[in-house]
Amino acid sequence: MHDLAGSTIIHSTGGWALLAALLIVGARTGRYTKEGGVRVIPASNIPLVTLGALLLWIGWFGFNGGSVGSIASKEDAHLVSLVILNTNTAGFAGAIAVAIMMYIMYKKFDITMILNGGLGGLVSITAAADV
Repeated sequence: MHDLAGSTIIHSTGGWALLAALLIVGARTGRYTKEGGVRVIPASNIPLVTLGALLLWIGWFGFNGGSVGSIASKEDAHLVSLVILNTNTAGFAGAIAVAIMMYIMYKKFDITMILNGGLGGLVSITAAADV
């Protein structure tokens, strides 16, 4: 099995830790109604959410590109450039896919959902960014 940047370890560990915390702490206060329905909690600071997502996106270049190990040879430098290109393409593909699905389903766009789609694309490429 090939995993360039440790995606399985990093994202699986984070997911299991989140599940354990959720089971211990419980759901966010005010998230569910007494009848069991979901209550939408509106975003409070869209510019800060956007900045955070874009900083994560930029950091992903260093994370995936740095996982190659070195750029001492021409082949390694080519591999780093391929990894960064694939990382960016996956992020954009995730964001565009969510934007298209949101427009088809709701006839409007939601920046927080589009940013989450981009981050989902980045997560999905972490294991095989060099392929």
